[in-house]
Amino acid sequence: VLGAETSPLALAVEHQATENLLAESGIAHTLLRNGWYWENYESAVDTAKATGALFGSAGTGRIAGASRKDFAEAAAVVLSTEGHAGKTYELGGGEHLTYPDIAEILSAVVGAPVAYKDLPQDEYVKVLEGAGVPAQFAQILADSDAGIAAGALDTDRDDLRRLIGRPSTPAAEVLGG
Repeated sequence: VLGAETSPLALAVEHQATENLLAESGIAHTLLRNGWYWENYESAVDTAKATGALFGSAGTGRIAGASRKDFAEAAAVVLSTEGHAGKTYELGGGEHLTYPDIAEILSAVVGAPVAYKDLPQDEYVKVLEGAGVPAQFAQILADSDAGIAAGALDTDRDDLRRLIGRPSTPAAEVLGG
């Protein structure tokens, strides 16, 4: 996860532990700190169609997301070329989108207006649970949105673009295709 060593995300705890174990092991390694996947919003398409809304708790925080394919290509480059041992790559895409931006993309995908409904974190958890998301996972998703609001899933580093040799796949292409 981006900025794992200082990330406020609950998801970062496992990443921090893994990085610490690697550092203590003495094994040569490279860290690929993936940002958020645009595919995380694929399920929002059906909700947007049904409700005309994108629900979240991210405020106006920005996401430097990318496609799974982009992250996989970066990993393939690191695995197939020399000179990466001991490096840490912060992998974020070239777009820095807010949830209102994603709502605009969803509007184009569903062919109808979609508004972003920013909710307090505890209320967002209840909305997710009401939609059938298990309670523990609803907490993780809402925590991730709080992290987005705090800037935890945005980066200005261009490591991803440099590794794959092209701009990252736009969110609209991922969500619309």
